[in-house]
Amino acid sequence: MKNHTQQGAALIVALIFLVVMTIAGVTAMRFANLEEKLTGNSLIKGHNFQVANSELRAQLLSINTSLSAIDTLQKAMAQPLPTDAEKAADPTAAMLPNTTRKNQALTAKVSNTLNTINSSVRFLKTSVCPESSVEKFTCYTFELNSTAAAGNSRSWQSQGFDLALSK
Repeated sequence: MKNHTQQGAALIVALIFLVVMTIAGVTAMRFANLEEKLTGNSLIKGHNFQVANSELRAQLLSINTSLSAIDTLQKAMAQPLPTDAEKAADPTAAMLPNTTRKNQALTAKVSNTLNTINSSVRFLKTSVCPESSVEKFTCYTFELNSTAAAGNSRSWQSQGFDLALSK
C-alpha cells in the first residue's frame, strides 16, 4: 500500500474561489441597490414635473375663467420693481424687461399630499397687441411660475401669457 501525503491544495483553491464569489455577490447587490435608488429618484422627478405642469395648467384655466383673477393680475402689476440684489440672485433677470415686477404669490390649485407646490405670477411689460386695433387694446405680458418639490427633487415650470384689455 502506498502512503500518499496530501498537500491541501484543493481546500485552498476552494476557499479562494468562495471568497471571489462572495465579493462578486456583494458587488452585484450594491449595484442593484444603486439602480433601485436611481429609478426611485427618476420616478419622483417625473412626478414633480407632472404636478408642476398640472399646477400651471390649473392656474391658466383659473385666469381664463375667473373674474377675480383680474384682481390678482392687477396686484402683480402693482408689485414693486426688484432691487439690484434681487436681480443679481435671479438668473433670468438679465433676459427680462426692465419693467418686470416682483412675484405675486398665488394659491395652489392642485392638491397633492406628496408635493410642496408654490405658484406665482409676475408682470413683465405692457405693449401694443399684435394684430389688433392699436387704439382699442393694450397687451399686458405676465409670467406664471410653478414649483413642485418632493424629497430632494424639484421641478420649476414657467409659462408666459398675454392679456389683452380694452383701453
